[in-house]
Amino acid sequence: MIRKTKIIFESGRILNSKMLNELQNFSLRNIEIKYYDYSNGIIEGLNFESDNQYLYLTPGFLKYNNEYYFLNEKMIVMSFDEKGGQKYIYLSLKEPEERENIYIKELELVISNEELDESVIYLGKFQHYQNSSIKTDYKTLEDIGQAGNYINIVNRKYAGKIAATLSPEILYFYAKRVMNEVFSSNLDNYIFNKGLNREIVEMDILKEYLKNTDDFKELYLEFLNKKFLKQEKNKEEKKNKQEKTFMFESC
Repeated sequence: MIRKTKIIFESGRILNSKMLNELQNFSLRNIEIKYYDYSNGIIEGLNFESDNQYLYLTPGFLKYNNEYYFLNEKMIVMSFDEKGGQKYIYLSLKEPEERENIYIKELELVISNEELDESVIYLGKFQHYQNSSIKTDYKTLEDIGQAGNYINIVNRKYAGKIAATLSPEILYFYAKRVMNEVFSSNLDNYIFNKGLNREIVEMDILKEYLKNTDDFKELYLEFLNKKFLKQEKNKEEKKNKQEKTFMFESC
């Protein structure tokens, strides 16, 4: 049945369990309706920030096993004075517990020196050198795929209707890269506009635009290596200019 509910607060009246449940349902209702048919994955936020001492995870939320998990304030991921090496950062579901009559399910951070299976949620990886910070302010599309000076976030999964999809950061820096290009199709324009707005693109559209694969790394490399007519023309003009210079010098 489709219905509307309103909680009536009266002075001196004790909140009962039904009223508290209704309060909880009200706060989640819009999110549950909006993302009802979406896949598991990050929905908003949960990005990395860093300073000279710590790596942080920013506020955000995600969908996991059809449930929603929220990080309400920036949290420390790790200190840079930890032992160096390859670092893989994941979220993993903890054993549920009850505290003061509240049933709690939490995702905890896991930092591993090796790649883990798909039972955990991938956030990123990087090469850590003890007492050295890591960059999180990407400048180019190439930076996102590094695992040295930057955190590699290529395999992050974002919630989509068709399936989990690529990080909107990849689309954003791709859009910046091709900002001066002349597009030949509506799909080029669609991807470009989505990228500039840091919005996700559904996986079926990405596969049609780039390559028929679900592999995130392959899709990222396709974005990285994609060429346009203007780029090819500039490349050809540069080549011709170099050849003319060579012929002149030879004479």
